[in-house]
Amino acid sequence: MTKWLPLLCVAFAAQARAGVRIESEVTVNANKPVDSVLEIQGDRFRINLLDHASGDVLRSTIFDGARILQLKAKDKTYTVMTMADLKTETERLEQMKAAMPADARAQLDKGETAAPVFTFTRAPGGETMAGIACENYSMTKDGKNGGLVCLAPWKRTGLVTKADMAPMRKLAEQVRSFGNHSIGDLTMGPDFDKWPGWPLGIAGPDGRRRTRVTKISRTTFPASNFEVPTDYSLKPTPMLGDGPHGHSP
Repeated sequence: MTKWLPLLCVAFAAQARAGVRIESEVTVNANKPVDSVLEIQGDRFRINLLDHASGDVLRSTIFDGARILQLKAKDKTYTVMTMADLKTETERLEQMKAAMPADARAQLDKGETAAPVFTFTRAPGGETMAGIACENYSMTKDGKNGGLVCLAPWKRTGLVTKADMAPMRKLAEQVRSFGNHSIGDLTMGPDFDKWPGWPLGIAGPDGRRRTRVTKISRTTFPASNFEVPTDYSLKPTPMLGDGPHGHSP
């Protein structure tokens, strides 16, 4: 039996290095669903938003471990923001705020998004999505009704683990370290391991489905999957409180 041990170790290592692909249907509003594909591998992730009818990629966000790349398929352009860029602009914004009248500063603070606080209470029922059973939880976000979420307990998901979330957690933690800021719902990253499980479906307080995972698979992505295509051109990135800047990859 021991002669199979090296082969088993190799197989396990290959699985550990494999990435995960999570396909979802997201309803932006009642009339315009889009498809979302999240691809994670190592310290990088990519999010593609696709037209629900045609399947064409509309735009993509890539975090390559050090930079945030925003790609627009329509005109084949992209922008680049490094963590140093983000820190510099955050500090500049704070300096601008300090020189503002109190009422203007308060108005600007309203536009900033602090990391939300989520709580979960087990609710009756559950579903099976993407072949995985999930359990219903009532969710609150910053103390307000956040709707109903169907969570697949971590020990049962199999295909998705807390370790897979490492690059999203890294990005969210870096952004949060610059101040009381977040990057939308990626802020669930730093505290994601405190959730009861991976969300397979989310319905808003009005009962309408917002997100539904349709497929989860393990695969190994080529390095090019987290790089800018060669036929895309760099576009200046608007920065806070200044004119546009461009950054070379």
